[in-house]
Amino acid sequence: MRKCFSIKRKSYSIETKYQVVEMKVDEYNLKQLWNH
Repeated sequence: MRKCFSIKRKSYSIETKYQVVEMKVDEYNLKQLWNH
């Protein structure tokens, strides 16, 4: 499920070495989807 939302920022997630940042990014994407 999380992979689907992190596809757009996959490159960004790979650049970040911390999964915590990756999770925050995915959470941000989820909020963006809900806003739409």
